[in-house]
Amino acid sequence: MNTNQPRLLSVALCLCIALLSSSCNKLTKACASEIIRDTYGFPIARTELFQYGEINYSRHFGGSNMREHKYLAENGLITFEYQGVKKDPAFIYESYHLEMTPHGHEYIVNETGTPDGRRFYYMKTADGKFNAVTEIHPLSDTSDTSIKVEFSWSYINITPFGVASNLRVRSNNDMCGVSFTGDEYDEEWIFDETVVFIKDDGGWTIQPPLVLRSGLIRVESPE
Repeated sequence: MNTNQPRLLSVALCLCIALLSSSCNKLTKACASEIIRDTYGFPIARTELFQYGEINYSRHFGGSNMREHKYLAENGLITFEYQGVKKDPAFIYESYHLEMTPHGHEYIVNETGTPDGRRFYYMKTADGKFNAVTEIHPLSDTSDTSIKVEFSWSYINITPFGVASNLRVRSNNDMCGVSFTGDEYDEEWIFDETVVFIKDDGGWTIQPPLVLRSGLIRVESPE
């Protein structure tokens, strides 16, 4: 094994960053595209929380939303077993037990829990793909160091859990009589964003906040 390989990779990365900065004295669409990809980390993995273990659905609030679970079970991603009726002083519940199969485990990104004992997996649902910079507008006629940039992105690689999330949203919409189509995954949709680039001695950077405006992808600001 070449012990110098990590050092060589670091040097190459620094050279690439230096070349990118030096070539972006004027903010072109190509330069803006590279900085956007690097800042947001495209392609960006999107996840959704899926509860596992014991799941209790209250009969008083529309019962269970079975559409997503039936789809996942039929495709071998979960086991979903009915455990009967449970009661407490206020509500009656339909109780189920959900576990991921080995196939379902392939999409687990992380897991979490709540103080009341509920358990959740962060399941991979799709990737956000950068499309293109569409417009570049100077913010001032007297300065070329503040630039508004418009770009677009879309979803790719929608997983079975992305499909299940769509089924959940549609079930909730049907039950509530409202529409939250922006929460669904569809590779044909294109999302438009606007960010502001600021130039200083270190080159061009994107002005915070760095969360995509649509809210469909959560992005943490780089350190």
